[in-house]
Amino acid sequence: MKKSVLAILFGVFLGIMMMVGVITVLNMKPDNEEMMAQGQEDTQIENLFEEVFLTEDLELIEETELEESKSEETNSEEKENPQVDYPYYIRVNRQANCVTVYSKDENGEYTIPVKAMTCSVGLTGETPLGVTKITARYYWRPLFGGTYGQYTVRFNGHILFHSVPYTQTTKDSLKEGQYNLLGEPASQGCVRLSVADAKWIFDNCRNGTSVEVYESPDPGPLGKPATYKISDSSPYRGWDPTDPDPANPWWQGSVSLIGVQDITVNQGEFVDLLSGVSGWDVDGLPLSVEVNSVDTSVPGVYTLNYSTTGVLGMTVTASATLTVQAVEQEDTEIPGDTEIPGDTEIPGDIELPDEPENPIQPGYPNEPVYPNQPEYPSEPEYPNEPEYPDEPEYPSEPEYPNEPEYPNQPGYPGEPELPGNTEMPIETEMPLINKIKYINFAN
Repeated sequence: MKKSVLAILFGVFLGIMMMVGVITVLNMKPDNEEMMAQGQEDTQIENLFEEVFLTEDLELIEETELEESKSEETNSEEKENPQVDYPYYIRVNRQANCVTVYSKDENGEYTIPVKAMTCSVGLTGETPLGVTKITARYYWRPLFGGTYGQYTVRFNGHILFHSVPYTQTTKDSLKEGQYNLLGEPASQGCVRLSVADAKWIFDNCRNGTSVEVYESPDPGPLGKPATYKISDSSPYRGWDPTDPDPANPWWQGSVSLIGVQDITVNQGEFVDLLSGVSGWDVDGLPLSVEVNSVDTSVPGVYTLNYSTTGVLGMTVTASATLTVQAVEQEDTEIPGDTEIPGDTEIPGDIELPDEPENPIQPGYPNEPVYPNQPEYPSEPEYPNEPEYPDEPEYPSEPEYPNEPEYPNQPGYPGEPELPGNTEMPIETEMPLINKIKYINFAN
């Protein structure tokens, strides 16, 4: 009997323990799934980073957001509904690095520009042209190169709208050097925006909103907004100046303009209107101050308008008065008018004697005769040059004797006559025997 009771009690105890274990497991399942999902994503990030060639300059690494699992994409994506009225149409000017958002007109067409944003697109055309639609959004999203984007919105595959990259998922880890590149190509395909602009698209442009990427030298109907640069020495450089987070130190300070006061100068005196005047930004760094110019050469009271603008675009103005006093000049005695003597009678014409005629220069009447110029002594006669003796006569060349006449040289004159033809001796008859020899020889 005791054994049966103990067996029953042991069975009840085991049943209670099993129920407690099941309840505990059920309560821990969501946390386990979250940890498993986080572990899968961390493993995926590590695998992707192993495939990407990391350099020291992380800005040169592709900035495309990480690929997601299909289930996560489905959970974060709002299915496009043709009946949904999308209030905005986004156009990204890739050439001008400017984004313009349009709303519908009375005809239902997106022709009314409502907002312009300065952006940074791909360095060498990695931001694809064409019309696509927003498909998903994430508050923080990992990017290649160990960086993260805030207020990320997917609109073309792996191409996103997102903030300037952060080194961590904290708002004080902004890469301020990349922030200062807004307005020029800087990304590896995504469209970078300031936090304020990225958050505006995140909050106002629902999934299914059309996004058009095009090229034009004209930034758009609203122009391209000015961008402000963060100083390397600013204590707030880790924060995006436009982030509306109440903890953003950029919004805790104020732009100040000090040293503005009324000035009095004498007429024509030079004055430095900026002497003692300075401007200070919200982060405590100095700002340049501007003031209108005044001409101190003219006496009067003038208004001086001072202004300075901080990184956030906040402008502070102040006014002062500039008084230019007239300077009295010492009076100098002007001598009285001197009496002009009365008119004196002009004597009548005096007859001048006739001028003697100049016989040397006829044709000019009444020209005075100038006295003769003194005669200069004639040049002295130089003595005659001495006569040189006659040159001696050189003896004439000796006469050479006549060349001897060579006898019997025909063709020269004076050749001696040849004697007449002498009669050849009569040929004597040859003996008969010689004739016979001769005849035989001839044959």
